Amino acid sequence: MTSGRSFRLKVRIRAVDNMVEGLLAGGIDMFRAMRLLIPPAWQNIENMDPNLRACYEFNGMNMEPWDGPAGIVLTDGRYGACVMDRNGLRPARYVITKDRHITLGSEIGIYDYEPTDVVRKGRLKPGQMIAVDTETGELLLPDDIDNRIKQYQPYRQWIKNNTSVIESSLREQPLSMNPMHPDSLAIYNKLFGITFEERDQVLRVLAEAGAEAVGSMGDDTPLPVLSRHVRSLYDNFRQQFAQVTNPAIDPLREQIVMSLRTYLGREGNLFNESETAAKRLQVESPVLSEAKFRSILDHHEQGFPHQVIDLNYDPAECRISRPPLKRYATRLSRRSGQWQRYPGAVGSPDRSRCAANTCPAGRGGRASSPDPRRPALRCQYHH
Repeated sequence: MTSGRSFRLKVRIRAVDNMVEGLLAGGIDMFRAMRLLIPPAWQNIENMDPNLRACYEFNGMNMEPWDGPAGIVLTDGRYGACVMDRNGLRPARYVITKDRHITLGSEIGIYDYEPTDVVRKGRLKPGQMIAVDTETGELLLPDDIDNRIKQYQPYRQWIKNNTSVIESSLREQPLSMNPMHPDSLAIYNKLFGITFEERDQVLRVLAEAGAEAVGSMGDDTPLPVLSRHVRSLYDNFRQQFAQVTNPAIDPLREQIVMSLRTYLGREGNLFNESETAAKRLQVESPVLSEAKFRSILDHHEQGFPHQVIDLNYDPAECRISRPPLKRYATRLSRRSGQWQRYPGAVGSPDRSRCAANTCPAGRGGRASSPDPRRPALRCQYHH
């Protein structure tokens, strides 16, 4: 019987295999395809070649990296290669002997050879790639592959001319440009289902100490469908299991392989590299302060238009409409579709984004209720 963890790993490997096959069929060579999917850690490497860094940054704008512990061996018929994940959690050692054989595996003794016949041996470090050209007999080491891919396009110049960096500091600017009145805060807490326990044991710990709340896996809270209180939609999606797998990654000790950098804007065509794909907005974290959020909105005239979409619905309509959320989702999709027909909107040739807004007052000052944001954004994404 196959364990759940083993099955998930096989599915992830199969997804990578299918993606590589699709990239190769589209005309992308094997080296760029693998560096797109499994790049090394580059964001926090200070001494990296600037041109190579720009290459990985450009690729990261248009393709999320596949992040998993793996040493992947592959071939396109001419090149045989091995790629190590950015964490280096799977060992890969190689030996080259005088008979021009190269042996690579997780263990050094899988091939029976005499120590006197060894010409060269080594190991792949985290994020590195090694390849052999079977036509010319050339061995391509990690530096050889890096020098090849960084010369494909003038990535550094493209990023310099087109990418905008959104910079702000929480220490220099207030967390809120317009502090909320306590009465208004109480209304927002009730509307969004923020309980006293969440405020006291989760949000307060984050705000005062910058730490994560400490808790246990045990949870005796009644299921939302059986609760007497109005519960958040997200309370319906909970997992309860014995978590005995690997611990969470340490963001301090393993900072070199971690990054929260996020790019906003329209993604480019992977099969046709062009300078326009570098026209993106860069933020160092998807968690935005109000000042940084307003700075993003100020780029409206620089080719990043936006629209504020109301995510509220009238409770009076819900009493006469069944099912109410389905009707609201249809209306939201229709409004998003109307926006997409304008130049520079989501889905148009211009690069842009769509911002969503939630206001308790609703349209025209009428009482309204906020729709859960995640389903609303997903509704727009799949429209």
